[in-house]
Amino acid sequence: MSSPSLQIADTLLPASSGTLRRAVEYLLSRRAGEGYWCGELEADSMLEADYIFLHTLLESGDPERLKRAFTEMMRYQKDDGRIERDSAHFASAVTSGLPSA
Repeated sequence: MSSPSLQIADTLLPASSGTLRRAVEYLLSRRAGEGYWCGELEADSMLEADYIFLHTLLESGDPERLKRAFTEMMRYQKDDGRIERDSAHFASAVTSGLPSA
């Protein structure tokens, strides 16, 4: 008689292999022809703040891009001063090219 953990493994392996195969097929179907994946990055306003902080600290970065990142971040500032996204899901403007201010 096999141990309970082996019995569980015998049951889970066939089910998980099918799930894993479907997951891999899905990911491969989403890959660009050149071999990379591209999609919307979901984050909070900290992404813009980190971007601005890093380039300010390093004294680097494109001034216009930094200005647009700041403008994007300030769109979400509330009356009490906190910065919060209104939506649970959004595309980060910093990594997707930033909309024109």
